[in-house]
Amino acid sequence: MEELDDYCGTWRIVKCLALPQSSESTGIEGTEFTLDESGDVTWNVPEDTEPMPFFNCETYELYSSNPHYLRFFGTFVGHVIEFQVDRPKDDTIQLTYEGWCILQCERVLNVNSKQFQSTPYSFLCALVEGYFSDLTICANNGKEFKVHKTILKLGNSAIDWDISPCPLANLPEDVLYTILHYLYSECLPDPLDDETAKSCLAVTCDLPGFEEFKEICQLYLKNNALLDQILTLVEEIHSSGDRIIDFFSGKSDALSCSSTSSDSDDDVNFANDPSILRYIIIQALKESAIVGAKILVLCDIFSKRKNELCRAERHELIEYLKSRLPDFMKQLHRFLEVIEISFGNLTSVQRMDIASYFVSDIEHVLDVKIVLITEIKTALEQIINASSSKKDKNYANFGDKWKHNVGQALGKSLKNALHMRELMKLRSFHERVLGSFMNLMHKKEVFSDMNSVNKTRTVANNLEWFIVELPMFMLRTKELTAALDEKLTFKEWKYWFKLGTSKVAWVLNRLACHRETLDSIIRQIDRMVESEQFTRCLVQLSLLDAAPAAASPSSSYGKGQIQTNGPKRSEIKSFHESPVASESRLAKNAVSFLKKGLDTDMCFEIVTTTRDSSENSLSPVQSPKGAYAGAGEDEAQHMTIKAHCIVIASRCDWFRKALLSGMKESINKKIVIHDTTPHLFLIFLKYLYGGQVDTGQLSTEQLADLMQLSDRYEVDCLKQISEDALKNLIDDDSALFLLGIADQFNARALRTAALEFIALNKDIIKSEVFYDLPEDLQSEVEEMITWVELRNSQRSEELSGPQFLNHDSPSSLSSSLLDIEELFSAVNISGKEGEQASDSSSLEDLPLTQDSAQLEACVAQLRDIVGESVPRDELVRVSLAADYDVNRALNFFFSRFT
Repeated sequence: MEELDDYCGTWRIVKCLALPQSSESTGIEGTEFTLDESGDVTWNVPEDTEPMPFFNCETYELYSSNPHYLRFFGTFVGHVIEFQVDRPKDDTIQLTYEGWCILQCERVLNVNSKQFQSTPYSFLCALVEGYFSDLTICANNGKEFKVHKTILKLGNSAIDWDISPCPLANLPEDVLYTILHYLYSECLPDPLDDETAKSCLAVTCDLPGFEEFKEICQLYLKNNALLDQILTLVEEIHSSGDRIIDFFSGKSDALSCSSTSSDSDDDVNFANDPSILRYIIIQALKESAIVGAKILVLCDIFSKRKNELCRAERHELIEYLKSRLPDFMKQLHRFLEVIEISFGNLTSVQRMDIASYFVSDIEHVLDVKIVLITEIKTALEQIINASSSKKDKNYANFGDKWKHNVGQALGKSLKNALHMRELMKLRSFHERVLGSFMNLMHKKEVFSDMNSVNKTRTVANNLEWFIVELPMFMLRTKELTAALDEKLTFKEWKYWFKLGTSKVAWVLNRLACHRETLDSIIRQIDRMVESEQFTRCLVQLSLLDAAPAAASPSSSYGKGQIQTNGPKRSEIKSFHESPVASESRLAKNAVSFLKKGLDTDMCFEIVTTTRDSSENSLSPVQSPKGAYAGAGEDEAQHMTIKAHCIVIASRCDWFRKALLSGMKESINKKIVIHDTTPHLFLIFLKYLYGGQVDTGQLSTEQLADLMQLSDRYEVDCLKQISEDALKNLIDDDSALFLLGIADQFNARALRTAALEFIALNKDIIKSEVFYDLPEDLQSEVEEMITWVELRNSQRSEELSGPQFLNHDSPSSLSSSLLDIEELFSAVNISGKEGEQASDSSSLEDLPLTQDSAQLEACVAQLRDIVGESVPRDELVRVSLAADYDVNRALNFFFSRFT
């Protein structure tokens, strides 16, 4: 799993080295793909990118051989696209597809905290709690909804929400809530039944501004229909399995359709009347053919239409299918039990009678199988010849196309490589068919040369062997059921299910492409099964043309319904999840309302001074905790920014509490803001309204002020965004300044990064800014530098042991900072109780709280383990921290080098 973690994350293709080598761009640079721990691959392909077959792959598997192999699985001709890959190094990997190209990829690091800027954007809390409501809408049952005209206008500006009565008044409660839920969050409530969604479509049919809402409802109904179709197929497969069991148990109503069946199902006796057994076997084989066809339809539907479902819906569906596996295995076990009961008590005479009755049928089956295999072999030869001609044609103009467009030629070369693999598959399958044909011909010749008595005896012997082996089959079924239940994880099942459905879809696609060649075979099989359900499945698989009378609503998930014309929201996220701020229409409209000052009902008064107006309120040469000291001595300036109570309250808990507190802020609808500038507060306010901030346009000082504002008003997401942006701006000039504000505002990630940088660049502390830091922070910096120097001295002396290896980058410090803090706390040398840190070159003056004999004993034992190169001061330090416990002292010591 550790190796898999090395590959998980988002990667960007930065360079594609085509084979043969070419200096031109291939058109796929910039494409990003994400490998997650669950085995899924998601692609982010820029516009105008040359399409590549592996862009359709959505499953991957890592093979930890030497070298490693990364295999992508998709629906492109059912192939495994396998890249050789080296272990990630310096956040880069190289994917090599032998004979095609080399993809150089780099890990996409978190820039501007995208994960925090991608939180769902909605005002649902205001709809639920109803604060600052200025409009009440009643449903037809009297239910009242406290709503807000500002939010309604953000959600749909095409309707005049000031008119009376409200356009949404007197609607059914569930319909009204669904529409309001969408206006406040741009998503549908969960749960939502189909009837309510249909009613919403009818209600909003003539209302302006609800076009996107209607499209989402239509897609939601279509997705539900797709899920229902798949679930219905699963239930029908179960039902067919139950009917097969009922056939052999004598409980099926189908037996009553046979003229030879007895009047009572309970009196069915195969031994006394083999014609009943013959009828049951024929019906069971037909039902089995229907089951197989429906499984193919299920795989075909999932492969073709899975992109219409969001990832969560796909996972839910796959998990549901996994939950049905034990039921299918139980059905198989019950079937074997019924067969054992039905055939287990047959005498040798009864077996001979049954065998005698079936000899002619077996001869007929052999003849039919030979005819079918012969036709399949001939059709395969024609398909192989046609595919070979297509390959030769593709290669004829390949060189010229390479000269004109490297990207197109690159994609075509991969398709040609995969096409060659397809030909190899077809030839291999043809060889197996040919072998089966020869084997079947041999069996038929041997069987035909027998006299009637020997034929009967052969059939009877095979029946006896089957009966003897039944208990073993049942035992294997139980073992397989237990293994599936206990050992098959969801990740493994998802992987195999996607791979299996992909390969089935490829086979079906190949069959459909060569339908004319296979038409006679398919029609012959259809006539043999002679079932309307089987025929309908073949039509849905595009293997047969639908007769005019055969068209029915049940085939609505056929080929013609694969493409969607609506928004592709369902390919991104669930219908029940609000879009992120960057994709939210509510967020864009809210920012527009702020800029234009439309329908404002409150204001912020920004009180600035001459010092504040410089937009450099936290100068690097000041101690952060005293940055605003004396500001009141300057002349104050006031600036007013108008805003909306409902937006501010919904997006910031601190402001909501202030506006609902009953104090002067809630009465005057005015909040006074100190210690910032109008420009910076407007950036802060735009984030509240729009959920986004461009940190790349802000200076270090502005980001620091923005983090302070976020901390003061408890906007944690913006604080994290600012903190992450500041981590990328640490340099010699800003390290101490950022360490100070990180310590002040409890920004742990920024504090750790700044401390690391200073420890590796110790000359920074010679700056005057260092002495503006709090004394406890100064002591911590000095101790950190001491630890780094000690580590470097130990490395230079090349002490033995793996604990001194693999420290080639500054990032190795991060994992040990908590250990340092624990050690500092244990020995109490940070100076937080007013003591000055002692000189790191001598620790002999440290107070000993225990007997010195224990200290010397502990130091001696440590010396025997770590060697003579380690200074005595260091051993004394860790011994004191560990209370003279050698094991704890070793843990402290080696934690600095592991």
